Amino acid sequence: MSTQAESLIKLLKKKDEAFQKASNIFAFTSGKGGTGKTFVSLNLARMLSQMNWKVLFIDFDSNMANADILLNKTPAGTIVEFFTNQKKFKNVITRIDEKFDCIFGESGLNDFPKLTENLIKQFLQNVNTISSEYDFIFIDTGAGLNNEIIQLLNGVANIVFVVNPEPTTIIDAYAVLKMTSESASKKIVIINSVFSAEEAEETFSSLLKASIHFLKIKIINLGFVNFEKQIRQSIVEQKLFVSYFKQSMAFKQFETIAAKLLDIIHLANISQSAT
Repeated sequence: MSTQAESLIKLLKKKDEAFQKASNIFAFTSGKGGTGKTFVSLNLARMLSQMNWKVLFIDFDSNMANADILLNKTPAGTIVEFFTNQKKFKNVITRIDEKFDCIFGESGLNDFPKLTENLIKQFLQNVNTISSEYDFIFIDTGAGLNNEIIQLLNGVANIVFVVNPEPTTIIDAYAVLKMTSESASKKIVIINSVFSAEEAEETFSSLLKASIHFLKIKIINLGFVNFEKQIRQSIVEQKLFVSYFKQSMAFKQFETIAAKLLDIIHLANISQSAT
C-alpha cells in the first residue's frame, strides 16, 4: 500500500471517531462497474420496503445515475443539488410511497461538482442525522474507487460488496477491502449473477480466504442472486425486478438476503443496547 493511501486511511479513521455511525446505514460498492451493484442495492431496498420496512435509497452517482429511470419517478431534487447548496438534504428526498424514499443522482452533467472531503463529511452527517427516521438507508456508490468513495465507505457502519464470479471483480473487491481494512465497518458480500449455489460459494470462498490470510479480517456472506432471463427482461423493460417477477427464483433469493440483513440489524441493536 502506498504511503499516501496509508496516510488517508489513518486520517479517515480518526474522522470516523467524530460521530457515531448509525447501524442501519449500508454503502454498496464493487470497485468497478458491471457487477450489478445498482440492480442489487435498488431491488434489495425495494424488497425491504415491500416487507413493510421504511427504506431510504440514495443514488450517490453524480453523473451516471439511473435509479429514477428504473423507478419511473421524477426526482424532487438530486444529490448534486445538495452538494451545490441549491437544496437542503431533506428537500432532495423523493417519496416513492409510504415505505420507500429515494435521493436520486444525476446523469450527463458536464460540470458535476468535485466532491471534497468536507462535502463527504457533510453528507455523512446528514445521513446519520436522518437515520432514525428509517429502518434502512442504502447508499449506492458510483463505479470505481477514489479518495471520496473511500472516505464515504469508511464513514458508514456497513459496507456491502457486490461481486460476481469473474476473477477481475473479485480482485477489485479485494482492493476495496484492503483500502477499508482499518475501518470498523462490517464487511458484507453479495454474490450476483451466478448460475448455481456452488458457483456462489466458490466465489465467496476465494474472497474470504484472501481477506483472512492477507488482511486478517472476516467478511459476511449475505447470499447470492442467480442470473435469470427475467432479470435481463426487467433491465430491458426498465422495470424494478422485485416488483414484477415475484414467482422467480431470484425473487426468493432477494427475500433470503433481506432476512439475513434484518438479522444483522437486530444483532447490532442488541450490541448497542448492551453498551
